[in-house]
Amino acid sequence: AFHDYVDDSAPANNVHSPASPSVELSGTPAMHATKSQDRSDLAKADKSQLYRDSNEDDGTPQESKSVDFTSIPKQLDAKFEALDNDSALRPTVIKTGGVWTKRMQNNLLTKMHEEKLTPDMQRKERNKAFDLLDALSRSGSLPIVCAELHVFVAATHCFENSLMATVIQDNINPIEKMEKSMLIIASTIYGLPPVHLLKNEQEEQRVLKYSPTLFE
Repeated sequence: AFHDYVDDSAPANNVHSPASPSVELSGTPAMHATKSQDRSDLAKADKSQLYRDSNEDDGTPQESKSVDFTSIPKQLDAKFEALDNDSALRPTVIKTGGVWTKRMQNNLLTKMHEEKLTPDMQRKERNKAFDLLDALSRSGSLPIVCAELHVFVAATHCFENSLMATVIQDNINPIEKMEKSMLIIASTIYGLPPVHLLKNEQEEQRVLKYSPTLFE
């Protein structure tokens, strides 16, 4: 059976910016094809070096080590304090509502149908999922070779005034501020300097004008 759970009762009173690791800024790739390729190769080389360094300790270069996902919020807070001079980024606590919607189909040929889940039903579904995982792994004796783990971390970018007041009264470009926040978050997730996340040298010079602290 295929399941999809959606929270129906979570309030949408705040606008949150998820900690997305995807940062790509517009530019003119035709003018910087060679430099862009060099920067791409440099980023790949740095990622390869980071991977090798993380596996040289135990002598298993082809096996990745475990990652402590619970430390990501602390790493983000440290980055916010060091690079966010405006103190605009705030950690965000995500709370789910009481009633969830379960979308499922019994097999690939049947249609998807929905079902409302109360807290008691949610607890039963969770126990069923863990029982299935325990059976598939034989109580942990068998490794899960192919699996996906989705970790959702959010941060809120705050402006002191409204959008129009920020542009007209404060004379601040909100897009530049949001780009800076995205680069701070993405550099923490990827473990790379912000300069390696930019598309080409033209974008690097543009971001350097309004966010010089990212390049220090």
